[in-house]
Amino acid sequence: MDRFITRPFVRLSLATGIVAGFGIGGGAFTAVALGVPPGTAWAALAQAHAHAQLFGFAGLMVFGVALVFLPRLRGAPLQGAHLVPWVLALYGGGVLLRLVCQSAAPFLAQAGLGGVALAASLGAAAGAWLALAGASLAVALLVRTGLSGPPLAHRAGLRQVLPLVVTAWLGLLAALAVNAWGTWESMAAWQSVPGRIPSVGDAPWLLSPALDALAVRLAFLGWLVPMSVAFAARNFPLLLWAKPAPGRWLAWGLAALIAGLMLDVAAT
Repeated sequence: MDRFITRPFVRLSLATGIVAGFGIGGGAFTAVALGVPPGTAWAALAQAHAHAQLFGFAGLMVFGVALVFLPRLRGAPLQGAHLVPWVLALYGGGVLLRLVCQSAAPFLAQAGLGGVALAASLGAAAGAWLALAGASLAVALLVRTGLSGPPLAHRAGLRQVLPLVVTAWLGLLAALAVNAWGTWESMAAWQSVPGRIPSVGDAPWLLSPALDALAVRLAFLGWLVPMSVAFAARNFPLLLWAKPAPGRWLAWGLAALIAGLMLDVAAT
């Protein structure tokens, strides 16, 4: 059963990373190397590349592992396992829709297809909201699982990393919410001008630089780092025959990470 949960997420993760993440990143790098002036197309590719790597490649991989690993750590089967395909469809489909539409929109506008570019921008916004819905469903399944099973006092391994896991999922939802709001805000602020190719400042397929930077920081420092530490804290001692890290040390490290993230966000 576990492999049927993990395998689709891992396969889509690798496909997204290779085709979209590294492909878009390589294309943007090549454009810079060839001396192509940065513009609305380059900015869209840069945002799509970051989105592909964080929410696509890394995010789908985390989902594939977490939906199996965390229920085992809890000592209970995943509640609502029949809804996992919906998580993949909403989250994975939303991520891919956002990538395709945001990458294509500026080129459609430059080709004089302003109406199609605007539709692609709407598709990018819809993809961001679908990804948020899929992640919310996954978190709801994990919360239901966490409320079941044996008493938490009997699950020392889970108690060791629980603050990291809770922080990570809250960080993901916050990052996706900022991302979704940013795409909608860009659409709402858009005013089409016939005959003009949109610039970076008013392109409806671009998040504002501030919201894009915030979404990236929350996704990387608020989600991937705590979740990676939680996985490592449980698995490395098994592989290296070492003593588990004390829970209070992990809590202190998490507190320092959260404080640093808050100061970084406030400063930028």
